[in-house]
Amino acid sequence: MACIGLPALLLFACPLDPPDPPPEKAYHAEILWEREINTVSSVRSPLIVGQYCYYPSRENYPGGRQNIVKINMEENGRVEWESRGVGYSSENPQKIGPYIYLPDRSGFIIYVYNDSDGKLAATVMLGTVVMRDNGMELFTSAAVSGPYLFWVRDGGLMRFDSRLIDFSKAPGATQYIPPEQIWFNPPQTRIFADFILENGTLYFITRYYIYNPNFENVDFTPEIPAILIALDAETGDVKWKREAPHCKGVDDNVLVLNGDKLLVVEGAFSSYNKLTGVPILENIPLGYETRSFRSGRITLNNNRLFYIGGWNLVSVNADTGALIWHISPADGGFSTSPRVNNGQVFILHETGLRVYNADTGEFIGVDGSFRGKGKGGLQFSYEVAVYKDAYIFFNDNLNYVTAIRCK
Repeated sequence: MACIGLPALLLFACPLDPPDPPPEKAYHAEILWEREINTVSSVRSPLIVGQYCYYPSRENYPGGRQNIVKINMEENGRVEWESRGVGYSSENPQKIGPYIYLPDRSGFIIYVYNDSDGKLAATVMLGTVVMRDNGMELFTSAAVSGPYLFWVRDGGLMRFDSRLIDFSKAPGATQYIPPEQIWFNPPQTRIFADFILENGTLYFITRYYIYNPNFENVDFTPEIPAILIALDAETGDVKWKREAPHCKGVDDNVLVLNGDKLLVVEGAFSSYNKLTGVPILENIPLGYETRSFRSGRITLNNNRLFYIGGWNLVSVNADTGALIWHISPADGGFSTSPRVNNGQVFILHETGLRVYNADTGEFIGVDGSFRGKGKGGLQFSYEVAVYKDAYIFFNDNLNYVTAIRCK
């Protein structure tokens, strides 16, 4: 029998492993400040008012309750105050006058804090808690216009008048003040996507649905189109409404205001005159892996949209929906929405904090000392912010807020 030479034997016995990919270009973030915050499990976006940032948090001990931390971004992240824990909420704080409003997750309680010192100023009960059997969130997408706090509950649009609060009462004494339901279209048309508010006008998209008998899924009827609506925040009157048959109307964060245009960015791109609802462009195919349910917020910068589509970081023209560039890193997924500052896109990824040229999509580098949340990516629980020349985000252990210089 012929003998196999030693080199051949080694070749068959020990196949060579593929070489490791070369290391990616490094980006060295310049840390401006860091602050420890025991954040809640889900933060959609912090509230930013001027130089102050308000983060929903938890008291810094095991089992600590919900509170708010006020950070001065101008003064190296100085903590101005941390409120006493009262209830549970992963919703975003809102500011009306000298007070900060923190809605309870159930949508039936609002805790009101003094913006000067973070102490509880009032407790408002909005209604009787009734458990739902379909598992849908009761309180989503809050916004403020003048004295009013708006939010979506059970598919309708609610409004609370803060002027009805009696601040002479003890802060812990519950005041029962029912809100108004200024939009509701029973029985089965409801708001699924986040609404947006500008200059006293609310913009939202509605969708007709039928629940699955087992309450496992929501079935949408394609023969009944979605409807875009512009509503006057003060009077509750409908300024205009328009059928939008090319819009799904069921995903988060799909509406964007760009000058005089209202954009709907889902699997396709549509554009409407925000004053009249008249279509400008409708159902423009995006032509690549498109946005998906809960795929993070859209950033508008320099007439361009930046967002996550599937596993891609995408930039499109805000006038036409035409693709400018898209990028998909080899491994892992994104865990925050993109933010643009100083001509660069900053975004957290499982590989680290990644930075791209906003105009071209050219990869600038990655700082592996900061990591996105969890395996698999696409977890948009911990949102970020930009302030002047800073990019502000939670780091990988989610107990620190970090600000870096955008350079």
